[in-house]
Amino acid sequence: MNAALLGNAVEAVEAMKKPKFSHGQDRNGMDIRFSTVFRNSEGVEIAGTWLDQECGEWAVSTVSITRFSTEQEAIDYFRKRCDLETGLPLKISGSFGFG
Repeated sequence: MNAALLGNAVEAVEAMKKPKFSHGQDRNGMDIRFSTVFRNSEGVEIAGTWLDQECGEWAVSTVSITRFSTEQEAIDYFRKRCDLETGLPLKISGSFGFG
C-alpha cells in the first residue's frame, strides 16, 4: 500500500473517532437534525436518522442511497447492516461493489 493511501486511511479512522455531529447536512447542504443518533462503544456519534423532507422518507446518514418508509425501518437497517463502531455499511457478499 502506498504511503498516500495509508495516510488517507489513518486520517479517515482518526476522523471517525472524533465526535462529528449532532446534526448533518442534506444533499443540498441544508442543516438537518438527527431524530435518532447512533453512538459507538466509546460514545462517539457515528450516524443518525432523519426525515428527508425532499422525498418524505427516512434516511440513515451513512447509507446514501436507501430510504425508508418509517424511522423504525431505518433504525433496524442500521443495526443489522452497519458496523456499530464506525457506522459504515457492512460488506455483504454479492451486493453491488462487493465480491
